[in-house]
Amino acid sequence: MISLFIADLHLKISESPSPYQNFIRFMHHIKDRCDNLYILGDFFSYWYEHTGVDFYSKNPALKAIKNFKEKGNKVYFLYGNRDFTVGKFFKKYSQVDYIGENLTIQSENKKIYLTHGDKFAKEDIRYQIWRRFIRLPVSSFIFKNLPVGHAISLADFFYKKVGKNKQILGKIVADMIMNNAVSYFPKGYDVIIAGHAHFKLTKKFNINGKNKQIFILPEFKFPGEFLTLEAGQLKYIKLG
Repeated sequence: MISLFIADLHLKISESPSPYQNFIRFMHHIKDRCDNLYILGDFFSYWYEHTGVDFYSKNPALKAIKNFKEKGNKVYFLYGNRDFTVGKFFKKYSQVDYIGENLTIQSENKKIYLTHGDKFAKEDIRYQIWRRFIRLPVSSFIFKNLPVGHAISLADFFYKKVGKNKQILGKIVADMIMNNAVSYFPKGYDVIIAGHAHFKLTKKFNINGKNKQIFILPEFKFPGEFLTLEAGQLKYIKLG
């Protein structure tokens, strides 16, 4: 059984297949090579489930996931900082097996913790203030009750501001995530896998005589390198 991990695709919401071509090609490429696909957040550039507009039923990315699942494969989705409002419409039209903030999986003797990773970027004070604000119930209520055009404009404005320096600061953010994620090892985890930084980083630790690993995933690119898990062994492979 082969599992594959991706993060930070930042797909634009559209009924046109144009913004999704690489992802659709990727899903077609792995349909007979992968049993489990884990999406570790920021799948979309932003996502919200507004009752006034249907972004979902004709979305090519959701169709690609559903087609992948029809082959008997499983898909697990973790919230990112841009798509933490993923909910019933996403699940209905993609048929993903799991939606949540984080996930623990077991492979051989390894206990693996999966998360988007933004919660570990604690020293990024500006972002953490934004993260707390945007997840308040009142923020969600206001956003969902805005006229559709205003809601889209507001989302475009805020998310462009939040992520504009991410590529330059990727190594700094990856180090933040790496350093703060170490706190999870005493909880019995052997491996932590995260995204968010758009910067590939891997480190091995030895804590009390036990080997530990942290993987920060690169942003999605296809063709590209992808982290895989098979029989307890984690490694990057090239696809495409």
